[in-house]
Amino acid sequence: MIRLLPSPRSSRTGVTAVLVATAVCAGWLLTPESRSQAPAATTSNAALNAVLAKLKTQQDQVAANQTKIEAQTAQLKEELRQAKIYSGRGGSGHR
Repeated sequence: MIRLLPSPRSSRTGVTAVLVATAVCAGWLLTPESRSQAPAATTSNAALNAVLAKLKTQQDQVAANQTKIEAQTAQLKEELRQAKIYSGRGGSGHR
């Protein structure tokens, strides 16, 4: 059966677990191991420049597409406006 209320021993166990976890984290942070080495600066800069160039190209494409979308939306709005005008003048009874 699952107990919903903690037993008196669990409070000491919880404090001990927190202290052990803190000690492990502190030990991991303070050890002078080489966890990860930074790549060479020239390789990093070349890769970064390539990514930035690709990003710039994508941003230019997005801007061009946005301009096309805005132009098509404006054209569609105008066509709908004219269609409403002509349907209102037609007297077809459907408004």
